[in-house]
Amino acid sequence: GKARRILRRLIPKCSDWQLFAFQLLVKRSIYSEDEALGLYRLGVQRTFSPEILKHSQGISLEKQMTDQKRVDLTNLNILTIDEHSTKDIDDGLSLEKTPLGYCLGIHISDLTTLVPVDSILDHEANSRLTSIYLPEGTIPMLPDRISEEIGSLIKNGLRMAFSLLIDLDKEFNILRWKFTESIVRSRFQYSYQEADNILGDQTHPNGELLAVLSSIADHFRQQRLNMGALEL
Repeated sequence: GKARRILRRLIPKCSDWQLFAFQLLVKRSIYSEDEALGLYRLGVQRTFSPEILKHSQGISLEKQMTDQKRVDLTNLNILTIDEHSTKDIDDGLSLEKTPLGYCLGIHISDLTTLVPVDSILDHEANSRLTSIYLPEGTIPMLPDRISEEIGSLIKNGLRMAFSLLIDLDKEFNILRWKFTESIVRSRFQYSYQEADNILGDQTHPNGELLAVLSSIADHFRQQRLNMGALEL
């Protein structure tokens, strides 16, 4: 309000004071033309404090791998499918044939031992609540050391996960399922375009795998629609 009164005195005939003030700040290189002003209004932090960054650098993934409660699922052929530019890969899929049909695995990166309850990282994540994805970049909920490195299901890296294992019959009906804390290793990392190309290539080693996963997705999507779900 104070700035607006000053501008009115300087240029009485200006019709859009907010735009005029913004353009002045752009000319002074304080803002860029594409500045996300909503982030300032909401008090969203774009960077992490030196204390947070130092704490994240001190976290050891190897120490957490000694947890005897975790089931070793590194034998599964886990794959991830994301945007080509994605660095924080938080989920993967696996599919194994069984005598009755298939075992579908959904594996979510488990950060609970990397971000202990009531730690400064926990409080920082709680204040942010989520990563914010903008056209010009991402404002992460956690430092890159965690979200893009030790907490990301990068190809060939041993990682801790929560795994949902679902037994399906040959018509993709659910027979049984269970959750388990696991250790996994992603073996294939695809972009959406690469996955689409593989689906159209019958000679690709993972062509059948992706085709079955696609059929399972279609099956459950149709099941939801039949139950009255909205498709937007």
